[in-house]
Amino acid sequence: MKVKRLRALACLGALILGATLIIGCAGGEVKHFAENGISFDYPKTWGPGNSSNPNAIAALVSPSTGVFVVVLKETLPSGYTLKQFNDETVMSMNPTQMISGTFPTVAGVEACDSVFKTDDSQMRIVILEKNGNIYVIICSAPVAAFDNAQTSFNTVINSFQVQ
Repeated sequence: MKVKRLRALACLGALILGATLIIGCAGGEVKHFAENGISFDYPKTWGPGNSSNPNAIAALVSPSTGVFVVVLKETLPSGYTLKQFNDETVMSMNPTQMISGTFPTVAGVEACDSVFKTDDSQMRIVILEKNGNIYVIICSAPVAAFDNAQTSFNTVINSFQVQ
């Protein structure tokens, strides 16, 4: 019985050490964006991007992979729910295949998280309402690069904050 307990403790210790090393190494792999009333972390290999959308308050791109993130800030139209706004936003992007839709907590509030394909890319759109504004986090990648980009997208989404 004591041997099993010691093995379990040794395994737990190894897991904690491993997690600490991973977190410590990952800490140098990100930069921090803090402008326009929002903040989030993103991969250090990404750089500034461009968006033609007048509501864009942040745009970042990975030039080597074609992966990008754009954050929009809008006002929720009167009488709309977050879900209605999400559905109309996704449909306006002409999805060719819907993949998933979930409702995670982002920046301390419930959000809509939709994943879909378009003709030439795969997208993940996270929409949340905070302080009377709608924030739309558009994550896009070529279909072949989308799965590998999830870690980067999660870094942005999981660290997203409204100031």
